[in-house]
Amino acid sequence: MLKGMECISIGSGTIIGDCFYLTVWKKNNDDPELKIGENCSIGAFNHITCTKLILIGNNLLTGKWVT
Repeated sequence: MLKGMECISIGSGTIIGDCFYLTVWKKNNDDPELKIGENCSIGAFNHITCTKLILIGNNLLTGKWVT
């Protein structure tokens, strides 16, 4: 599930497992950002959410069920 896609960027070569949540919530007229770098592997059932800023660098590897 993607919420706030206009605020999410995903680098090339990044793969995301099944049943994931990437959510960005706009609050108080802020411009939140969720940036995921290149060549990352984000496991199934991960949930990443922000109201301001999350920067994930290149080559990140997560397992399943990470929040």
